[in-house]
Amino acid sequence: NMDSFKQYINALSASLDKLPLEFAVMGEVAGMVEQADQVVCVGVGKSGYVARKLNASLVSLALNSIYLHPAEAVHGDIGNVSDRSVVILFSKSGNSSEINTVIPFLKKRECRLVGVGNNRDSVLGESSDYYININVACEGEPLNILPLVSIDVSMIIANAITAQVSQLKGLSVDAFSRNHPGGQLGRNISLTVEDLPLWRSRSAFVRKGTSVIDAIIVDSQHR
Repeated sequence: NMDSFKQYINALSASLDKLPLEFAVMGEVAGMVEQADQVVCVGVGKSGYVARKLNASLVSLALNSIYLHPAEAVHGDIGNVSDRSVVILFSKSGNSSEINTVIPFLKKRECRLVGVGNNRDSVLGESSDYYININVACEGEPLNILPLVSIDVSMIIANAITAQVSQLKGLSVDAFSRNHPGGQLGRNISLTVEDLPLWRSRSAFVRKGTSVIDAIIVDSQHR
């Protein structure tokens, strides 16, 4: 029975069809993010994973970005937030108590607030300087309570902002590789023999004229 799959895909498609309505705001937000001295990504629960992903992506682009857990924020972590930062808050309802609690303290720091959610008439919607509506009518499951489509669309918005920020920064392959030295791209571009630990002290060398068999033995001994 594929009915549940079809329901989910149809619900996701319906929400994505409305996403172009938010492109103008997303573009403004991407421009602010690219120019910001600091970006703060906020979310709790499943929305918190979206905020963490956005933060990780922005950090990989060499932006000064942090993830802020709203509950921890009011117990000291808000000290990591600089004045006039761009703060992106994810909350489907826009009325979660954790988000509502931290908003006034962010405003006191003159932060520019970007809300991403499904309710413009919420506390988050009314408090935000910019609001991106995910426009989710159905989560794609029979009870319509699991955060499925709403999380997917929120993630797509986060990724779309990241893609635009990357373009605005004029990111090059070389610049990207510097922040990803552990990945294949980073190794291909930035890693040299000189970077390897203690390479000069290792004896994995053979002289000209060494047989292939002997060279293989040396190679296997020294990896």
